[in-house]
Amino acid sequence: MKKWLKDDINFLVENYPKYGVDYCVKSLNRTKGSINKKRNKLGIKTKDGVKGKNISKTRKLNNYKKYDVSNLITVSNKYAAYVLGYLWADGHIIQNHSFLTSINLVKSDAEFLYKILISINEGWKIGNEIKKYWKNSKGEIKQAQNQRIIRIYSQELFYFLLNNDYGDKSVKSFKKIWRLIPENLKSFFILGLYDGDGHFNYQLRKNKYHSGEFVITASYDYDWSILEDYFKKNNIEYSLYRFIVKLGKVSHIIVRKKESLCKLYDLLYFDDNFKGLERKHKKYLKYMLNVN
Repeated sequence: MKKWLKDDINFLVENYPKYGVDYCVKSLNRTKGSINKKRNKLGIKTKDGVKGKNISKTRKLNNYKKYDVSNLITVSNKYAAYVLGYLWADGHIIQNHSFLTSINLVKSDAEFLYKILISINEGWKIGNEIKKYWKNSKGEIKQAQNQRIIRIYSQELFYFLLNNDYGDKSVKSFKKIWRLIPENLKSFFILGLYDGDGHFNYQLRKNKYHSGEFVITASYDYDWSILEDYFKKNNIEYSLYRFIVKLGKVSHIIVRKKESLCKLYDLLYFDDNFKGLERKHKKYLKYMLNVN
């Protein structure tokens, strides 16, 4: 650990209040964590407005960085198709003094997806762990799985997603982006959609058939037409439900019949080198091993 010299401390005391943490990081050649730890210990704070001004400046600089996102917007490979499906399920695009694309996931899922993202194009950043809590029916506070946020500031990617309805994905179908995905990569888009918004229920029953249920969830008014066409084209039987529950209004598209679940598994997991989220693949695979 780099020792704090008297001159460094004096520089921090004089300049941190006026210019903030980023200026001190560059001037002192230290990490942001080191700067914040020392200024907390010394009780140093920025002057009014400095932090907001620095954040605005950083966002502005980020907005105009020219990251190479061509692999993603041309859907050049299976990983790009998978990511676009995942972003349709869980991603967010925000234009508020920035051109931000972000995705908030549980820690293990975020770290898995981040590795894929940085293999496709530069510019992605992953945040520190965020502790999450929830309240049960008894009013008790429980800790949920820690989360991490992945983000990128790219005008090119932002407008590509916006023009393909990612800003309205809670109610619109993925018709526009679907047309851009090569036929041989469409199953990877569906896999990303499933990993982001789906789950697989499975019960092993003695002396009976093994019950499996592939489910993707969306908003109540969501347009499922493209996924319905995909299922019909591949002779996969499905059911569509819309519910009004305590927490809100939702819809589910569900595949239950064994023959259809087997066909769907072969479509999603035909590539031996890529199975998406391991925990979801393992659950589906367990069902497949038992029914076969």
